Amino acid sequence: MAVWAEDLTFTNGVIFINEDRYGPNQGSINYFNYDYNEMEYNVYALVNPTTKLGVTTQFGQLFGGRLYLVSKQANGNEAAGSTIGSRLAVLDAVTLKQQGSLLRFGQEPDSVYDGRAYCAVNTGKGYVSTSAGIFVLDVNTMTVTGPIDGTQSSAAGDYNSLYNGQCGDMVRFGQYVFAVQQGVGLHVIDPVNDVVVKTLPFPYIVTVFVTQAGKLYVANNSREIYDFGSGPYVADFTQIDPVELRSGAVHTLGGTHGAMSSWGAWRARMVCVDPRCERVYYNYDEFQNYISCYDFDNRQFIDTLILLPEGVETNWDGTKERQGLYASALSFDPHTGEMVVQTIEAAPMYAYQNFNHNWVLFYDMETMTLRRQLRLQDAYWFPAMAVYPDVYAPRVVIADQTVKAGDELVISLLDAVDDADNMASLAVSTVAGCDEAVARAIVKGLELHVAGIAPGRTTVHVVTDSNGRLASTSFDVTVSSHSTRGDVNMDGVVNIADVTKLIDVVLGSVLCDYDPGACDMDHNGNLDVADVTALIRLVLNGE
Repeated sequence: MAVWAEDLTFTNGVIFINEDRYGPNQGSINYFNYDYNEMEYNVYALVNPTTKLGVTTQFGQLFGGRLYLVSKQANGNEAAGSTIGSRLAVLDAVTLKQQGSLLRFGQEPDSVYDGRAYCAVNTGKGYVSTSAGIFVLDVNTMTVTGPIDGTQSSAAGDYNSLYNGQCGDMVRFGQYVFAVQQGVGLHVIDPVNDVVVKTLPFPYIVTVFVTQAGKLYVANNSREIYDFGSGPYVADFTQIDPVELRSGAVHTLGGTHGAMSSWGAWRARMVCVDPRCERVYYNYDEFQNYISCYDFDNRQFIDTLILLPEGVETNWDGTKERQGLYASALSFDPHTGEMVVQTIEAAPMYAYQNFNHNWVLFYDMETMTLRRQLRLQDAYWFPAMAVYPDVYAPRVVIADQTVKAGDELVISLLDAVDDADNMASLAVSTVAGCDEAVARAIVKGLELHVAGIAPGRTTVHVVTDSNGRLASTSFDVTVSSHSTRGDVNMDGVVNIADVTKLIDVVLGSVLCDYDPGACDMDHNGNLDVADVTALIRLVLNGE
């Protein structure tokens, strides 16, 4: 078996990260293999027989050929250094063999700072959010520094302080990392210098996410998990301008329909972004037996978009239990286009829950129909989230451009980047070089701004990082002289010769050696007799 495990790869399926059963077990990984159409259980333990994950493994990010796993606690007596099972584990993304690990994030051996999430800045650096703040990981040395100033919580090493001011979900978007802190708001972090440049206050913040169209949102909800009161509650999705760093449109969610807040028992982002349109899917109650949806374009909330299938047990009133949602249960497989849903058995009336009954459902989201469902081996998996292999390399293509000196053109990077595994909106592009005496290029959010400085030609080089895989492109920018109104023949003087030239242009007898911008006297985009008349007035009367 050990020899066979050496040859295993995990590149054509779904990687399921599990909290697993608190107490008896530590975190685990299952893998649904598309080659054999079957679930393979405890594959982390299979390929790492001498190591273990931490306790309550809750988060995973596959980035740049590695899988980063964050657990809430390590295992063992940390003060004595006798622990197996780390708070942060770094695995090879193909083989799932462990490459490195960290036992703790605090500086003291007895620190009990809980792990939360990971956000890769690049292949050499990432951020780890914890109950005590956000720490900076040097991937090459597997060392941490921090927490980043401004993200600290009141955590002092005792159990109660773990759940006050803790940091949670993060996203690398554009020029910043956006990070959530309980009761505080959204931190905007400069990932070059590891400093908070701004904090947007949101006392009821839950999570942060980016849509396929490149819009950044925070989810807010004043109703905490297991709060079954009558409210009133405050819940919304608020758009954030990633360049100006300010709040925008607010999408109010009525009643108890906000994205679920679980700071008291933290789980990874429980909002699933649709990679095809401006929609998100989520559950607003734990063990909810249906999938809810919000459509940003139509500003429409759909309570029961999909009703989940029945379970196997029978309730006390004779009805069948239904499958329900737990933790970050919803995700899209970029290779099949299906929504993958992890469920446990949960009674609609909360009579009891059979946590050892688990399923994976595969939905066709074009028709909202269930294609197949797989019942897992009975066990207390407590599914945390799913991640997907990164198979395809990204591409970035930008055509050659022309701009006038003193003008600026804007190129959509959302249109320029293509990655079959990942949303283009999450790719990070930077300008690698150009002749700034001719043109200057800078990335702002998902736009590349090119300003013409002086007549000439330069090549702009752009590098794009899509999920830790790099793509590059180069394109030429030609900067022309700015048009002088009426100087049709481009000799620097506006006179009767320009009128004659413009008449020839309008008649079609001249096809070159003229400035179209100077010809369009009325700025309507057409060259006709009205432009000739306007030029004559300019020459005769200076109008």
